[in-house]
Amino acid sequence: MSGPQDVKPQFAHLVRLAEDDAERLMRERDEALARAGEREAFLRDVLACRCTADEETLRDARLSREQAMARAQVLDDLLARAEVASPGDIPLDVVTLGSTFEMHDLETDATWWMRVVPAADVEVVEDAVLRMSDVSPLGAAVLGTPPGGVVEVRSASGSLHAYRVGRIGS
Repeated sequence: MSGPQDVKPQFAHLVRLAEDDAERLMRERDEALARAGEREAFLRDVLACRCTADEETLRDARLSREQAMARAQVLDDLLARAEVASPGDIPLDVVTLGSTFEMHDLETDATWWMRVVPAADVEVVEDAVLRMSDVSPLGAAVLGTPPGGVVEVRSASGSLHAYRVGRIGS
């Protein structure tokens, strides 16, 4: 594995975003906050009127609220470390939205090609390149990383995984 000087903690580095990408992420954050607010209002209404709602409905509303808040937090974190730039000012030697690059798993030694895309484009399949959302933990972590840079990402289970960015481009 790499030494501590090589490893950047998740969400620690500056990300350069084009203006339209920053605006899209702000809209997505606002939509997530609105969804969370709607779920919160529903839960408050159910509690205030002492209406009967089955446990599954309440559980789904709580889960939906938590997911929306978590998404808004990821977007806030990404936007907080973003430097908004015009498209011509985005460097070609770091991972940016739309970049195709090699990813190397430092634990398993596996290497594959990835592309960072907006969340709505993750499901699109055009080629053999793995698509990753720009607001996923790994997608957000690699934005702004140059070739040879290492990022650490904590999985949902809590384990830490380290990846090295390889060549950028096809």
